[in-house]
Amino acid sequence: KTVDLIIDQGEGGKKKTQRRSRREEFPPGTPISTSTRAPRNAPLAYTRQEQEELGLQVLQIAINGNAAELRDFRHLRGFGADALDKLSRYFELKASIGPLPDEIRIEESQAKRALSEGEKFFLAVVAGLEEGYETIVKIFPDPLRTLELKEGTSLTLSGIRTKGVALYVRFPEG
Repeated sequence: KTVDLIIDQGEGGKKKTQRRSRREEFPPGTPISTSTRAPRNAPLAYTRQEQEELGLQVLQIAINGNAAELRDFRHLRGFGADALDKLSRYFELKASIGPLPDEIRIEESQAKRALSEGEKFFLAVVAGLEEGYETIVKIFPDPLRTLELKEGTSLTLSGIRTKGVALYVRFPEG
């Protein structure tokens, strides 16, 4: 069984279809209902890396498509950002297959990069990467100053759904 993920870059843009196959081992099924979703431990048709790759593709479309010249830096451990654009703006990506989360965690290297770059550092939260969810991109400039900091052993920023200081991009289904 396969799942198709379609990225449509609008008029004049290319349509890209990615096929993903699911594991053949399934948990016991339940009656189909319009109000229930798959459990968190359901087999996924893609890896975390593929999810982040799709998130970066959606982010690039949201910030001006190929003209943004977004470059992937996820392979550099400790870099403190996932991508950099032609204007030398840093983007930390948090990709979600389901609905928009209200909290995300950032690593120490990401917090250091955010502090050193200030307004040139952006937190990009991409949600709804799986069929059945609305695809949403929220981009927060200088997130250490624009989001709420929660206490804990790691740095957690909250207010993703409620803060109005972000660039908000919605992609229609279909």
